[in-house]
Amino acid sequence: MADYTIELDRIFEPISRSITRTSLCVGLGTNAANDTRLQEYYLPGPAQMRFVPEATPEQLDAHKADFGKWVLDNGLRELIEAYAICLDQIHEECLRVDSFFGATVQGTGAAEFQRYGLYRKLLTLEENFGITTDAKKHLSSLTNARNCLSHRGGVVGRRDCNQGDCLILKYRKLRSFAKQPSGEEFDMATVILERIILREGAQIMIQRQEIEKSFVEGSVIHLGPEDIQGILWTVYQSAVDLRQSFLAFVPARVEANNSSRSSQEPK
Repeated sequence: MADYTIELDRIFEPISRSITRTSLCVGLGTNAANDTRLQEYYLPGPAQMRFVPEATPEQLDAHKADFGKWVLDNGLRELIEAYAICLDQIHEECLRVDSFFGATVQGTGAAEFQRYGLYRKLLTLEENFGITTDAKKHLSSLTNARNCLSHRGGVVGRRDCNQGDCLILKYRKLRSFAKQPSGEEFDMATVILERIILREGAQIMIQRQEIEKSFVEGSVIHLGPEDIQGILWTVYQSAVDLRQSFLAFVPARVEANNSSRSSQEPK
């Protein structure tokens, strides 16, 4: 049998690149929006075409606040769209693996899969190939938020709601905290800023937290930098899950192929 090469880094490159780019661009944009020294807002270039009138200091502050929100919203859109591309590539590779081993390719074809929403893509990969993540519900809620931002300007509509008349945004974050021998807990940021003295026997701990943010129908989605940090970590961890699942899928297919060939050999 001929060799078969799987370019794992290429398959997962869209989400890897997006995580890096989102972290960098959201960080740069947020810092720029909050920097009082930044006053220039016209596009550079020799023509100096201007599409907005001269802003008063109050108007400029409002523009910068809007820019900060725009940067954060686009960070979420970037992540979800890149994640969907990554799922398409995983699915295509799974189909090629099955085809290479002569297995009967059942279920969804590549073209149909690409038309699915992100949550359905995840369910299909799990059902057909056993490739999965435990963050499917989180990713589904993030997709709802992305669709709301892209199609309704962030105003939550009925079709965005995933629990009654609300859009519940779900993600995970890491909480680092100090636990005193008495059991009292302080977030590490508080320990550092307030210079809290840790007693002998105190522990520095990290805990995964489940975060939910509720946006009622008709309200506007508002994300902060801490939300994007948690969303980045959630997306990263789910991508690790998918990569590990894919690495388990391939040898399972090899073993199934070997077993099938052995059973067909004459006794």
